[in-house]
Amino acid sequence: RWIVGARVDRFDVLKKSVFSPRTAFLVKPRPNHTLRFSFNRAFRAPSMVNTFLDTSFVNRLDLGPAGTFSFPTTAVGNDQLREERLTAYEAGYIGKLGRTTLGGAVYLNRTRNMIQFTEIDRYTSTSPPPGWPLPPAFLGGHELPARFSYLNFDSITDRGLELSADVRVTSAASAFANYSWQARPMPVGFDISELNLPPTHRINAGVRVSRGRYFGHVSGSLVDSEFWQDVLPGYQGATPAYTLVDGGFGMHSTDGKMTVAVRGKNLLNRPIQQHIFGDIIRRTVT
Repeated sequence: RWIVGARVDRFDVLKKSVFSPRTAFLVKPRPNHTLRFSFNRAFRAPSMVNTFLDTSFVNRLDLGPAGTFSFPTTAVGNDQLREERLTAYEAGYIGKLGRTTLGGAVYLNRTRNMIQFTEIDRYTSTSPPPGWPLPPAFLGGHELPARFSYLNFDSITDRGLELSADVRVTSAASAFANYSWQARPMPVGFDISELNLPPTHRINAGVRVSRGRYFGHVSGSLVDSEFWQDVLPGYQGATPAYTLVDGGFGMHSTDGKMTVAVRGKNLLNRPIQQHIFGDIIRRTVT
């Protein structure tokens, strides 16, 4: 089976139309097994924030005996951005063996003109920030950002692998597990320090049970460390790897019109931060 499609999109911010083709070739060597080979192109137009951001904020620098120095930094949009283009190749498999459904895929994605938030100007010894209290030469040892904006970066290649399994254990119970591996991104034309770095490994597994009016579930996730750089100066960094366990149970009323349930998130109550600028997540019971 060969599937071919395409779409055309036009956004005022781009002042042009963008053509996005896609195709997939499916082979079924047996009725319950399918191999899939696909290719597609997609794009992301610059957002309102990417194009029209206009704000400023205050940064602070500890100068030791000279005290704390505050200086302004601005962040502006860029109305000359091009669309971010993605070209994706994928090969996958899905099959059913008795009560088990197995899946797997490998992929390669190439992104061009990636839109990234980055520093475009900084204060220097020849152009110090307003009110700089020390001799300008002291700026040589400090990195003081003056201006941020969005730019198109050359290209980046991502590669990865995904595996999954769903099992119908009995008529009342089922289980699932999946794993994904993502290689370190490969940038062209710029340094990797400009990128967020995704977790290399992710593992998820869980069990669901439903018998009569009663039901319950428990699941767990293991997520590798991630690195984030697309935030305010001073907040870049890595979030540590974490383990997240969720679960719950409940029952339906005899007439089927009401459900009572207890659900818990992060049952181990470990401090989890999913973004370096995000909240610390602890146990939640509903």
